[in-house]
Amino acid sequence: MIKHLRDRGLLAACWGDITGSTVAAEVRIDAVKANEATAEVLDGAPVTIPSLTPPLPDPSMYDLSPLASMLKPLPFRIVEPPVPQEPPDGSVLRFEKGGGRYCYVAVRRGGHWETTATGNWGSINETMAWKDLAIRVRKFEVTTAWSPVQVGDPRVREHRAVVRFTVNHLYLAAINVCEDLDYRGDWYTNYF
Repeated sequence: MIKHLRDRGLLAACWGDITGSTVAAEVRIDAVKANEATAEVLDGAPVTIPSLTPPLPDPSMYDLSPLASMLKPLPFRIVEPPVPQEPPDGSVLRFEKGGGRYCYVAVRRGGHWETTATGNWGSINETMAWKDLAIRVRKFEVTTAWSPVQVGDPRVREHRAVVRFTVNHLYLAAINVCEDLDYRGDWYTNYF
């Protein structure tokens, strides 16, 4: 490929990194591989590369005006991910934030979701609309069945165990956020 370009009267150029020590150098070259060179690369119009300049102590001192045509930002458009379909009224969701550091439960009550958040200062608030909740949490676990439990049932001691119950005719859910399996647990409910 280099010989072909030389025969056209062109000088091939590439970009490389030189690293290593005073005893051994390592060179990494970024260039088009000969078997991947298209006809446009081999026979197309030449590209003139601005001459190299000596290194400067402050990167902002370099004059990039000769590269202006190459520095134009590429066009792009922002694509909002689709909001998943909202589960039906009364649904209970379990989800995590912060790589599993924070565990939540949310219950749908008509047009809003009541969560186990302890305030309205983070990304998850006590009460949220579905579109706001769904864009902040992309992975939910939706409860599909319930099993009755009795006092002392070891399943409720599990980290991230979810229970539902009724207080004054109000349907609530709670999550156990306690990794040491303490029988008391650290329970958070959607009641506030």
